[in-house]
Amino acid sequence: MIKVRFYLLIFILLYSCKKETEQDYRDKLIGTYNFTCIFEKTTFIDPDSFVTQYDTTKYIGTVNKYGDKQLSIIFLDNATEPKLDALYFPIQINGIIYPEINDSSELSYPELTTYSQNQFSGSFFNDDSLYIFYGVTVHRGNEKNKIYGVKKQ
Repeated sequence: MIKVRFYLLIFILLYSCKKETEQDYRDKLIGTYNFTCIFEKTTFIDPDSFVTQYDTTKYIGTVNKYGDKQLSIIFLDNATEPKLDALYFPIQINGIIYPEINDSSELSYPELTTYSQNQFSGSFFNDDSLYIFYGVTVHRGNEKNKIYGVKKQ
């Protein structure tokens, strides 16, 4: 009987000593952001001429956790899922991305940069701001998109 009590006491002590769970480094970045998006698209008409279009959009969007090491960043109204299954010009990103983030708050997007013509970089800084750049360069033009975000207080 004493042995049963002893083992029961040990079991209770071990069970009550819960290991503290590590905080997910993405938690501090989650929230609502004021986004400013600057889109630049240059299309080559012929070897000596081209057309460049600029568009600036402001939007209140969100940053949420997605999967084990990604974020869902919605930065435009009426966002649709990105099409990253082929090389597109312009890039088929319309308001939502799912970049990976490391514990240094740097962003990468392996699904987008599968094609060497595509570029992506980004990072969070001061735990309340972010900068993202993505683009593509192909023979008929290039696209350079910049997204700035500041977390709403």
